[in-house]
Amino acid sequence: SSQDGPVLGAVGSFSWSGGAFLYPPKMSPTFINMSQENGDMRDSYLGYSTELALWKGVQNLVLGAPRHQHTGKVVLFTQVSRQWRLKAEVTGTQIGSYFGASLCSVDVDRDGSSDLVLIGAPHYYEQTRGGRVSVCPLPKG
Repeated sequence: SSQDGPVLGAVGSFSWSGGAFLYPPKMSPTFINMSQENGDMRDSYLGYSTELALWKGVQNLVLGAPRHQHTGKVVLFTQVSRQWRLKAEVTGTQIGSYFGASLCSVDVDRDGSSDLVLIGAPHYYEQTRGGRVSVCPLPKG
């Protein structure tokens, strides 16, 4: 849930490229996806995980797409003049790892702004261990 109301992932939309709905109070829902950004999102499951990150009063929406190109992707949208714009993205490295399956924003210094986004890849594996959490700083610009 955000200042703009609840967020609901919609992974099956547009041939499973996915997206998310924001439900602002007393307004029509807003649909956010990557269809205008690039064309390689088919079967990505964008919106499988959702997280809101506040930075200096500006809302950021983080969406996981764990099946993107088989390695997974996480995208960050920021709100500019009531419009959501793609601000950053990070891609997983291992096929089948489900990078982006879980997300968590963290305010490390407790100043009210998110500093990090933790990204889960539960199926990541190495010879003696499995699962991985990537620690990513929130872009400040």
